[in-house]
Amino acid sequence: MNFYKEAKKMLRKHNSSVMTPNGPGNVIDNLMLQEKCKVKVILPGDNFEVMTFKYEEISDLSDDQMAAEIKKSS
Repeated sequence: MNFYKEAKKMLRKHNSSVMTPNGPGNVIDNLMLQEKCKVKVILPGDNFEVMTFKYEEISDLSDDQMAAEIKKSS
């Protein structure tokens, strides 16, 4: 039971902005049992790639931070 309580604390809201090791992106799914998150990572040239990261590898971004990160990668 404690596993689920702890894992729930790490869940990211769908479509929330996050920073990954590969750049900024938006959460598209939580894989709670694997303690991972699927993220649509924004790549240069209006491209994107769906990647999976451990919860501890990503951090939340505000809308302003997300806009700045996208601008940097353009």
